[in-house]
Amino acid sequence: MTQELKTPLPPAASSPTAAGKRYLSQLMDYAFREGWRTPDDFVRYFPANSIMGALKSAPELRVKLLAAATGIYEEILRRKSPALAAEDLRIALEEGTTNSLPIFEKLVLGGGYSVRGYDLRTIGPTDPSGRVVIGGNKSMLFNAEYLINIAGPVRLILFYDAGQVKDTGERFTSKGFITSTGAEIRFFMPVLNVPFRLIFAENPQRGDCSGYPSVIGTCVLNQSTLTPEKKFRFRFDVGSTF
Repeated sequence: MTQELKTPLPPAASSPTAAGKRYLSQLMDYAFREGWRTPDDFVRYFPANSIMGALKSAPELRVKLLAAATGIYEEILRRKSPALAAEDLRIALEEGTTNSLPIFEKLVLGGGYSVRGYDLRTIGPTDPSGRVVIGGNKSMLFNAEYLINIAGPVRLILFYDAGQVKDTGERFTSKGFITSTGAEIRFFMPVLNVPFRLIFAENPQRGDCSGYPSVIGTCVLNQSTLTPEKKFRFRFDVGSTF
C-alpha cells in the first residue's frame, strides 16, 4: 500500500534552481526506496525538465523513472541526455499515455498488406538486442499503386510503399521511413475471388545497417536469416494490400 509523505513538497522542489534540483533528486530516491511514491506520482506533479534536470547526477534513477513512465527500454534510455529524456517524457505526457502497450497490441509493419518488400512483422522498434521486433504504439504508412489490366483476372501493378513505426516518446522523422517499390502480378481466382500475388520489390531504404553485426540500430533484418534485408526481393502473397 502506498503511504503518504510526512511533509508537503516545498516550492523549491519544482523550481530550476540547483538547490531545488538536489532536493528533488534526493526526495525521489528516498521515496522510491521506501515505497512512498511511484514514478507516475512525480510525473504528475513536476515538469519534465525539472525531473530530468534534477536526476542528471543520478542516471540510474532517471532511467528507472523514465522507463516506468514511458515504457521505453532502459538500455535505450541510458544513452539519452537529460534534455532528450525530458523531451521523451514531455511527448509521452502530451499524448496522454505514460504506459507501454501490451506486446500483443503493439503495431508493426512488413508483408504484403503494408510494406510488401519485407517479411511480415519485420518493421518496428526492437528489443535491446535489435534482433526481435516488438512493435510500437503508433505507425505511419503510405501505399501507392498503379493498376494495369492485362487479361480478365490478371493485373500488373506498379507500387510504392513507405512506412515507419515508433514507440512512446519517439517522433516520426523523414529519414525513418522504410520503403519498397516494384511491380506485382495479381491473379484473381474465379471462384474464391482472392488475389494470388507474385511480387518483385526493390527495397531502397532498409534502415541504417552500416554497423551490422556489432550494432544493428534501425537496420531491418530478414527474420529467417537474421541478416540485413536484401535490396531486391521476390515474394509470393495472398490477399489485397488495401
